[in-house]
Order: sequence, then C-alpha cells, then structure tokens
Amino acid sequence: MEDYKKEKRDIEDFINGTVKKLSPANKEKAVYIMQGMIIGQLASEQAEISKNMIDAVNQFNEVRL
Repeated sequence: MEDYKKEKRDIEDFINGTVKKLSPANKEKAVYIMQGMIIGQLASEQAEISKNMIDAVNQFNEVRL
C-alpha cells in the first residue's frame, strides 16, 4: 500500500509540476503518452497472468499423466 501511495504522489507531482505548464496541444500529447503507459502496463500484467495460468495447467497435466 505504501508503494501505491508513493506512486500516486509521484504522478500528482508530475501532473502539477510539469503537465500543467504545457501548452494545450502538448497537454493532449502527455495524456496520450500516460494512457499508453497504463495500457502497456496492463497488457504486461495480463501476459504474466496468462503465462502463470498456462504453467499451472501444464504442471497439473504432468501430475495427472
């Protein structure tokens, strides 16, 4: 939970200290970049979950055979 609070603080600092100073066009670009980072992180986490599930099924099949 502490990591979450620190990460949230870092993001708030970045938005308040940097993004607010950008031109409207660059603010829009910054939003797209942040959205891409979130999507990339979610995809990476999903890939890891899928890999773990496949590994678990394979282990189950090895024991069952």
